[in-house]
Amino acid sequence: MSEEIRQASTKRKKSALTPLMGLVLAIALAVAAFFSAPLIVDLMQENIEPFAEQTEDISTDRLEIVIAGIMWLLLLSVVGLIAAASAGGDTLIDKEGKIIMPRGRKLSERELQALEKKVAQQRQEKIKALKKLKAKKEQAERSGKRNR
Repeated sequence: MSEEIRQASTKRKKSALTPLMGLVLAIALAVAAFFSAPLIVDLMQENIEPFAEQTEDISTDRLEIVIAGIMWLLLLSVVGLIAAASAGGDTLIDKEGKIIMPRGRKLSERELQALEKKVAQQRQEKIKALKKLKAKKEQAERSGKRNR
């Protein structure tokens, strides 16, 4: 059995709590941004004169809320990028994409025919392997029903 078929047949089940964990993480980041916003506003007003001059007529509460919102968006985007990078990609699609369309130059007629033949052969192997897996599952289900 080829590596691609093994990867396709052993799918990981996604947890039903993943969206809930994302929501809890977003709320936790919002709380952290809300409580750190006053400190950041004070530091910016003390150390950056143009910022202090421009924000004199704005109430401190509104300024803290705006800073907290900006911080929350930044934190959420960083965490989202880290999560997306750690999740990885679908290797089966990546491998097939590399096989199907080589880039950079046009293929000659002979190379194109060889490529089509290779892709067709790989698809036939995948189909055979999937049929074997399906037959094994059905046989296991039948034997399970007999034992009951």
